[in-house]
Amino acid sequence: MRAPLRAYLLGDDGYRVPLLVMLGVSIALLITGLLSAHNSTTGLLELNNSRGQAIGTSLMFALLPAYLLAMMKNFWRRTDTALQSLPLEPGQRAALEARAVDLPKWIAVPVLAAVLWGFEQNSGFVADIFNGLPYEAYDVLYVLCNVLLWTLVALVISWRYHLSRGLSQLGRSLPYDFYRPAAFSRVGRMATTDVLAVAGALVFMPLQSLDAQFRWFNYESGLWVGLFAMALVFFTPLWGFHQSMRASKRERIEELERLLAQTRQDDIANLEVTAAHLERVRGYVTWPLNLKLLGRTLGYVILPPAAWVAAALVEQLLESIG
Repeated sequence: MRAPLRAYLLGDDGYRVPLLVMLGVSIALLITGLLSAHNSTTGLLELNNSRGQAIGTSLMFALLPAYLLAMMKNFWRRTDTALQSLPLEPGQRAALEARAVDLPKWIAVPVLAAVLWGFEQNSGFVADIFNGLPYEAYDVLYVLCNVLLWTLVALVISWRYHLSRGLSQLGRSLPYDFYRPAAFSRVGRMATTDVLAVAGALVFMPLQSLDAQFRWFNYESGLWVGLFAMALVFFTPLWGFHQSMRASKRERIEELERLLAQTRQDDIANLEVTAAHLERVRGYVTWPLNLKLLGRTLGYVILPPAAWVAAALVEQLLESIG
C-alpha cells in the first residue's frame, strides 16, 4: 500500500487515478443499468426508489469517490506548500513525508466500520437478495458502490488525521515569531482551505434528490460525517501551532513585564513604549488564522445545509397546501 500511495501523492501523473475510478464506476453502472432496463424482471432498486433518485444516486457514486481521491492529493499538496514556508530541519520534512505514505495499523478499524455501514445502509436490499427475491446486477453494484464510497470516506479522513497529527507535533516544536507571522499563517490557510474541500464533498449529496424529493435520511449520515471531518481537518493540524504561539506569547509577555519593571519611573518615553507594546502582545491571537478568510469559509460551509433545510420546509409546505 505504501508504494502506490507514494506514487499517487508524490507523483506527477496529475489526477489519472480519480479519473480512472470515475470512468470505471460510471461504465459499470451504465452497463448494468442498461441490462436491467432490457430484462423483464423488476429489480429491487426499481421497486424501492424512483428513477430520478436512482439516476442521481448513481451519479453521486461515480463522481464523489473520484472527488475524494482528488481531495486526498490536494490535501498533501497544500501541506507541502505550507511546509515550504516553515523553518524546518532537514529530517523534519522527510519524516512528515514518510508519515503521509505510511498508513497506521489502526486505520483498519474505521475502514472496516465504513464497510459495515455501507452494507447497513442498504440492509434491506442485501436481505432481499439473500432471501431469493428477484434482483438485477445493478442492484448488487448499487450496494457495492455505496460500500466503496464510505470506505473511501473513512480512508481519506483517517489518512488526513494521521498526517495532521504529525503536522501538529511538528508545529509544537517550532518557535513562533509574532513579528514574522507569514510562516505559520500558511498553515492556517491550508486548514481553512481543507474545510472548503470537505464542504465541496457535501455538494454532491443533493444529486440523490434528482427527482425533486427531499429525503432527510439521504443526507443525515453524510452531513454529520462531513461536519466531523471539517472539525478534524481544521483543528488537528493547527493545535500544535496554537500551542507554540501561546508559549511564545507567554514568554514574550514575561520578557516585556520584566523590562517594564526594570525601567525607571521617570523614563516616561520608554515606559509608554514598553507598556503599549505589552498591551499589543497581550492582544495577539494564538491561532494562525486569517479571520476574513475564515469568515468567508464559514459562510460557504453553512449555505449548503441551510439550502437543504429550506428545501425540505418548502416541500412540506407545498404538500400541506396540496
